Amino acid sequence: MGISNWELTALATMKYHLQASLSRLSIASFLLLLSCLLPTAVFSDSDTKTHFSPNSPTFNLYAVKRIHGRRRTASGSTRSYVLYIPQKSPSLPGPPYPLVVMVHGFLMSSNQQGSTDLYIAQRGIAVLAPNMTRILLGSKNRTKNVIDVVDQTKWLVQQNKTSSSPYYGLIDPQRMGIAGNSSGGAVCFESALEAQRIHIPFHSLCSMEGVPWDRTLGRVSQLEPTQILTLRAESCLCNFHWNVLKYTKLLKFPTNDVKVNGAHHCDAENPTTVGCMSVCGISHRKYRQLFKLITYLYLRDTLKAPRVYNPSQSFAEVMNDMQRDGIVSAHLDNLQTSMLSSRADFQPDALK
Repeated sequence: MGISNWELTALATMKYHLQASLSRLSIASFLLLLSCLLPTAVFSDSDTKTHFSPNSPTFNLYAVKRIHGRRRTASGSTRSYVLYIPQKSPSLPGPPYPLVVMVHGFLMSSNQQGSTDLYIAQRGIAVLAPNMTRILLGSKNRTKNVIDVVDQTKWLVQQNKTSSSPYYGLIDPQRMGIAGNSSGGAVCFESALEAQRIHIPFHSLCSMEGVPWDRTLGRVSQLEPTQILTLRAESCLCNFHWNVLKYTKLLKFPTNDVKVNGAHHCDAENPTTVGCMSVCGISHRKYRQLFKLITYLYLRDTLKAPRVYNPSQSFAEVMNDMQRDGIVSAHLDNLQTSMLSSRADFQPDALK
């Protein structure tokens, strides 16, 4: 089936922890744990649903319209998605907005980045969160996931150009990025290559604890210059001991790397699950907030999104401050000039 080395490692890790759990837990407890490990990956409703998150009464943030929908994709699958759309406000910059495609991780669904997606959208970046097959057991599912993530993006770009579409003029195709955690980070690299091939390239990529696939190793050097951030926790089996760095070394352009000191693999998803923590270690709120904040700042600056509310220092300045305080270890080798300038003092609202 073409199972990758990382998938074999993940299965071995899960087997070890589950065997240890079974030696201590009752069958009922094990089934509860298993239900946490396998969250629903597809919405149960078949119609598009819309929900609103009002803007903050205290801070100058965007209200967000969340649309749950589904459509048939290029692979022949029927896939669900969540679209987070900032709403127009007289006091805030209007559309077209930058777009971020947020890719979920192993055994998860788009729910596992729901907090981060909403946070980003409240700050003026539209977010498309597609649901995928749970990225395990063979090259067929991996290929379908990549095809469908790119197809969902292509569909939204086409809708953006269609005057009769409710999404007409919503996004700026010249300011699109992709982000994903764990094996979602693997999908990011593959999707960036495919999107580049069909001329709807991503201009920014954020790999949050990403674990690229074996097949990507022979292709990653084909990626054209892109703003890339590898955002890491401490080394562990679940991030395959930072093997993503082996891939970025093969690129023909410099990239950026930030390690959140003391963080674990599950801190890259927000919210996380008991299932993830049972396999990959405990998660702490402060680290999840740091992952959320750093991801947002990087996407904000690389996609030239509006700087609403705080923090309004540049990404580079915030990373330098955090590195000075021992919060992160940062190597910023590929930053645009616009990302280096300061506008105001840093006040980390994400950490309040």
